[in-house]
Parts: sequence; C-alpha cells; structure tokens
Amino acid sequence: TIAGTPYTLTSKGVQPAMQLVSKGYENTFSNSLMVQVNKTGEPYKMDDGKGGVFTYNQFNRMALFRYPERTPDFIVGPDGKQKRIQDRVDNDIQIAFLDAQRDQFWVVEGVDGKLELIQRAAGGKVTRQAVTPGEGVKVTVRSVPMTVGILDHSEHMRQTLVPHIVPEQQRKSGTAMDAMQFSAVELEVQDGDLKAENVFVPFVQFAQLGEPPGQKPALVEVPGVGKVAFILSNTRHALPSDVTLKNFDAVKFPGATRSFADFVSTLEVKDKATGQVTPMVARLNAPAEDNGLYYFQAAWDGNQFPGQHFSVLGVANRPGIRVMILGSILMILGIGYAFYVKPILLKMKKSQLAAWAAEKKSRSTG
Repeated sequence: TIAGTPYTLTSKGVQPAMQLVSKGYENTFSNSLMVQVNKTGEPYKMDDGKGGVFTYNQFNRMALFRYPERTPDFIVGPDGKQKRIQDRVDNDIQIAFLDAQRDQFWVVEGVDGKLELIQRAAGGKVTRQAVTPGEGVKVTVRSVPMTVGILDHSEHMRQTLVPHIVPEQQRKSGTAMDAMQFSAVELEVQDGDLKAENVFVPFVQFAQLGEPPGQKPALVEVPGVGKVAFILSNTRHALPSDVTLKNFDAVKFPGATRSFADFVSTLEVKDKATGQVTPMVARLNAPAEDNGLYYFQAAWDGNQFPGQHFSVLGVANRPGIRVMILGSILMILGIGYAFYVKPILLKMKKSQLAAWAAEKKSRSTG
C-alpha cells in the first residue's frame, strides 16, 4: 500500500524477453513486470456496451523496461474478457520497471552543480563516480571494461517535442493521409507579456480520447485555467445511422501465419430516423452500403492480442459513380471501335477505292 494514496500495488511477476508487435517496435524485445493495481474510493468507469456503465477498482499494468512509453493496462471487461487499454486506465500513477538483470546508469547533478555517474550493476552492486563533461570515466559492464563520458552539459534542460521538417520534394510522395500522419501544429500560450513554452500538437487519426489507442493529446498549462488537452485530427461528422461493430475476423491464407486473405467486419446498423436495425458485412474490396454511404475495410489493429483486435472502417460516398460508369462504357466502345470496327471500315474503304481506280483505268484505255 502506498501511504497517503488510495493505491495498493502487488507484483505479479516478471516476464522476460517479451517481443513487441506494436507498429514501429517490430522485432524488438523487452522484459516486463506485471503489477496489479487496486484503488479504493471512487471506482473507474467505462461504457458497458449496453447503454450502462461498468465500474471497477482493479487493473493490471504491464510495465515495460526498454520501452516504457508502450506500457499498457489490462482490465477484465463487463463481458468477463481481458481488455487492453493502451492509453492506460489511470495516468495519475506511474510505474517504472528497472530491470535488475541489466546494468543501469544515471547522471545526477548535486546542489553544488557537480555531476555524479551512478551505476547499478546486474545483481545489485552500486558504484558512484564523479564525472566531468568532456572527460570519460572507467566502468565495467558484465566483466567488459568500458569508458563512459558526458559530451556536454546544459543548465535547466528539459525534454521537448520538436518536429522534423520534411523537404518539400519528399512531401509530394504518398497520399494526403500519409502526409497528415506526420503533421503537427505549433501552439503558443501567452500570459500577458510573458510568453510560455511553445507546444507541438501531433496529428491523431481518431478524433477522440481513449480507445482505439492513438497519439496522446498535447497538454498545455494555460495560466489561470489549468491543463488543457489539444488534439489535431479530422473533422467529425454525424452518420445517418448508429453503426456497431458486432464481430471482426482476420482471415489468413491456408497455412499462412502472417498473411491475410480477407478482413471481415460484421456490423449492426440502426437508422436514426426509423429505428430499423439492419445487419451488414464489410469485407476487403467489398464495401457495405447504407443511406448512400459506403463502409469499407480501411485498416485493422494487428498489434493487439488475439480476440482483442479492432477494425477501422472508412466511410465514403460515390457521387460521380454514374459518370465513371459512363466513361468506362465509352472507353470500352472506343477500344472496340479502334481495334475492330475501324479496321473493317478501312478495309471496305480500300476495296471501294481499288474498284474505283480499276473502273477509271478501264475507261481511259477503252
């Protein structure tokens, strides 16, 4: 129990060398520590999917050693199944897992401004050495002698998000959505004549907080107001029907382990005007239609555990489909005319010209 807080932590054990499957972390491994978190007082709440509220006071956090930013939480949902919460259930509690099986280093600055290198070797032995920027100190990591040094030291440093500007020539490649995935806006917060630190807000695919997991919002400390969360995303439009994903299947090729032949999203569509409920199925290259809108399989999250995948459906209309069909018909007719009708007409024309030339020649000689 953490004194003065409503939290009780219980270690559930270490899982060594777990492979990460999150996008951008493929083929990486990290040890993890599973911690059970119990909270007294006001419970956590979530939609139970039936119009009600599901409350709970316990969740498990998988603290990752190498990539703490990908640390997820797990809860047992209202259906009795384990559910992964990538953005975490409670961000007021932070759990850091320092793997005792690996050597770890910290650089600490004292009140006198002097720097100290602290090494915690595998097994628990701790050594401390004074270190000066530009000079190396001798250390041993698993019986291997090494030299560790600090190249430079700046006062009052803090980590900030600074985007990399993509050259204009490279921006022309890919789609508009590809460009949006790497876009950001810069916010500037001012308090009178005092300018606060600028904040960059990256693009978020889903214009909402929580599941599906995505980029976390940018928190800005607004003077006199407090923390305000900002996200950069697409404009949200209301659909004519309430669409519920009832089931999702990722169908693999026969005998395949990572190659998929089809993605099938089973939907339940409830018309907002009439209340009529209609089942629909959206498949790869086979969209489902409702009220003039087409729901097509756009993506899926293959990074979750089996049974916890979610489907991403794109919504589009086709106002120019008749013009496209007419253009396609004209192209087919044009190809038929160019390769079949026109050669016949030319052959007939040549025959007529040859007959005309022969008749003219016979008249001139007669």
